[in-house]
Amino acid sequence: MRACIERVVANRVGGWAYNDNDISERLLMRLVLDGEVIAEARADKYRNDLKLNGLGDGHYGFDFTDVAKANLAAAFQSGRIEIRAIAKADLSVVAQPAHYLHQHVEGFLRVQALDSSNFADVLESAAHTGSVDPESAGSSLGFLNASRAHFPEWRSSIEFLQIAVALAARASRPHSLRFYEDRLRLALDIDTASQSNLTPMEAAPRPEVYGSLVEWSETRAGVRIEIVTPRFFKEGNPESFLQEVGILKSDPEQGSKVQVLAFREYAFGEPSWWVNRQGIPARVARSLYYLDFEILRSVLDGGGFVLIDMSNEGPPADPDWISVLNSALIELQVDPRQVILVTQNLRFGMAPSDGRFLGHIADAHFFISKSINVLKNQLSTEAQLRQHCSSILSNRRLASDEVLKHYVCLNFTPRWSRWATVLHLSANGLLDRGYVSFPGSTNYKMQRSVDLERDLPQLSNRSELLRHAPQFIERCPLELDIPGSASASPDFVYPITLTTGSLFHIVTESEMSDGEHRLRVTEKILKPIVGLQPFIVAGNPGSLSLLRNMGFRTFGSLIDEGYDLIADPARRLDAVLQQIDILANRPINSLRKAVEELSETLVHNFLHLMLVGPLLFNTSVEHRLRNLMGRIKRI
Repeated sequence: MRACIERVVANRVGGWAYNDNDISERLLMRLVLDGEVIAEARADKYRNDLKLNGLGDGHYGFDFTDVAKANLAAAFQSGRIEIRAIAKADLSVVAQPAHYLHQHVEGFLRVQALDSSNFADVLESAAHTGSVDPESAGSSLGFLNASRAHFPEWRSSIEFLQIAVALAARASRPHSLRFYEDRLRLALDIDTASQSNLTPMEAAPRPEVYGSLVEWSETRAGVRIEIVTPRFFKEGNPESFLQEVGILKSDPEQGSKVQVLAFREYAFGEPSWWVNRQGIPARVARSLYYLDFEILRSVLDGGGFVLIDMSNEGPPADPDWISVLNSALIELQVDPRQVILVTQNLRFGMAPSDGRFLGHIADAHFFISKSINVLKNQLSTEAQLRQHCSSILSNRRLASDEVLKHYVCLNFTPRWSRWATVLHLSANGLLDRGYVSFPGSTNYKMQRSVDLERDLPQLSNRSELLRHAPQFIERCPLELDIPGSASASPDFVYPITLTTGSLFHIVTESEMSDGEHRLRVTEKILKPIVGLQPFIVAGNPGSLSLLRNMGFRTFGSLIDEGYDLIADPARRLDAVLQQIDILANRPINSLRKAVEELSETLVHNFLHLMLVGPLLFNTSVEHRLRNLMGRIKRI
């Protein structure tokens, strides 16, 4: 049985109840006070929201109305009420005050059955009933704050603000109380509210965009960081990605410091970016609304920062998603000068002023930083670095023509550009000339795979690739060092045996975009650098230019790298495949000699990664964050 108690006021209790084993059954509900049945009702009222969310025919609502035996809200809070559902077996839902709000919220988020009128009475009761303890009031306040994401029409109402003030006072939450009192005062003063429009930060100076992968800072700006652990309504509180790799960390307790509330966030479109409103998905920066509001306000009131850590992602600098974030900051009255968004995508720092994120923007790359940390643990001394380079180069030089492969091409998540690349290799008889991995139909990520007929762009050989797809799939999975059925991405794996036994690397990046909203390379580029291989990058335009700006060298003497300048993804991949064909069809002896002539460049890239990489991806990020905070605090 599944049930949700949604409404408890002085003389009424309501909700819904549903028998999973018999969806046609209308459960008999009994209201029990101090062990005595005081009312009965059949759970048969039609609820369109339940039907829309897949619960049978929707006839599962119930109400106990006009119950005059006692003040039901007060009795409920004191644990004297029980709701029983009578089915073929005597099943009961016991509603106790300590668990009520949790049950209430679970039902609300699972079925999205409520509108503001369904729970306003409950929260108001918690705000004004004398028997409600501060802890329960705090839980109610957390629910109230989270509800702002789901019911935008209610969050600015006088009723909402009055309940919030009362709950914050009862829960002894001074920062929340001050915030809601100010909002209520503005809402009651129509002229003031009209003049301010409750969004004073829109008139604030635009925060700066700062940081690039090659910008190094010379000073820590005297800022001492205190990490504030986030707490979320209903969800966990994992540390930020930057904390995990050691870039963001608390300083010893001395001197002036700034608080940083840092939490990890994932790609746009993940569950934390959506809520259901009456059965309709709506884009909302849900994590911001679900943050413990008292912690959020105390950090902001103290001049601290909220750090939205997306350093594991390169989300597109898309105006629609940026507006979602900006709207949340404005509605929550978070000064954008106290917000830092961390992303891999350098395009966030290049957006036009009328479509950019209101807060500060920093770049960092969790996967590259963690990969470098892994490498530093494996190759920590100069002797180990020398041995690594000499071993790969000498073994490759001594390998026979029959054993040595032309290339290696590693593919885990089956994106359209990877499909196109491996289909091209297969259709042109090049698979056996290289080491190729591709999961085929065995990997769990195939569930989110592309529909080739729909998603494959107009490549020059598109028809040929589609015709060849069934034949290629029969050969899958193509497995090398990672099983095709693996669930964990091989982010920090360096297949040295494969790179030693082959001559060049085909890097199929995370996206093949037009570059308008994305500019980044990912940790995948580290595999050929560590394996001392020249590489061709099937990725975003400008990828090679970005690497060169960071101090790495590319391979224009061996490869026509003009593909890096082509904006159109289909034309760029055509050019990439053309270069692959040239190298993969070159005699192995000739290709080996050409790669050997690049040994100095290959060793340079590896040593640059090992010696300068930590500065590029770790140390300089930390310095830039501190410099930004120091500049703002001085202002």
